[in-house]
Amino acid sequence: MLSAQIRVQSGHWSKDRLATSAASAKKEQSPTLRFMGLPGDEEVARLAELNDLPPILVYLERAVPQGGGYLVGSELTLADIAVAGPFANFRHTNTNVDPARYPRTAAYVERILARPSLAQWIECETAMLAMQPA
Repeated sequence: MLSAQIRVQSGHWSKDRLATSAASAKKEQSPTLRFMGLPGDEEVARLAELNDLPPILVYLERAVPQGGGYLVGSELTLADIAVAGPFANFRHTNTNVDPARYPRTAAYVERILARPSLAQWIECETAMLAMQPA
């Protein structure tokens, strides 16, 4: 369980304050890609999304379980977290996976990332990424 206080940069932030920051981040989408205050290369990102991501999604569409299962066995494992985790980063960069084209992948990822044990960390991560560096 996430502690009531979270250390962010040099100060302490409560979960409520992080949630407020996360909500603000979703409202204020920056036109420039940034990570840790540094500008990103939008052309490289565009080409990766166009050329590199589709073959991965095609593979995952065949590999992920249909109808609520897990990759290995009948319980959540590190394999599920390793596959679904990068999709949390896609959310941070507004990279969307088309659920009409990749329905199994989209449903699987949404189900894994929505688990309370992961969702709370994704929310905190969103808030931290939204903060402007000092």
